[in-house]
Amino acid sequence: MGTISNRSSYMGQGGKLNKTQRPDYTDWWDENDEIIRNVAWGDFEAQDARKQGEEIVRLVASRPEKVSILNDLSESGKASSKARKIFAELMKSEHIEKQAFVGMKTVTRVIVSFIMRFSGVTNARYFDTEQEALKWLKEGK
Repeated sequence: MGTISNRSSYMGQGGKLNKTQRPDYTDWWDENDEIIRNVAWGDFEAQDARKQGEEIVRLVASRPEKVSILNDLSESGKASSKARKIFAELMKSEHIEKQAFVGMKTVTRVIVSFIMRFSGVTNARYFDTEQEALKWLKEGK
């Protein structure tokens, strides 16, 4: 799926993403909050992580200044070892100001914590709610 120029085509009733394809993701620039939003679901293998990583890099590069990213992993599954390495490299980008993660199950939190420590990332945190994450992402702007 990748970047969605018209998100409504992927939305089902009640504003929920149509998750009939797994694994997948959607990434887009949110004009209102001035952040990149990422929603991912299903299990990720290396080729999935590479594809999503390329999309995030393209979105980051399209902005004139450092960007913040809000990652919704509430429907995400497992990531293979190779996929985790790809995500770890992506997290180290000097063009990313902050990264917030929401909707993470306990297992996913452990994995993301490992990825952050492994990659030396200090600009990322996880939150229980999107509102908390947005507040932190906007601090200092």
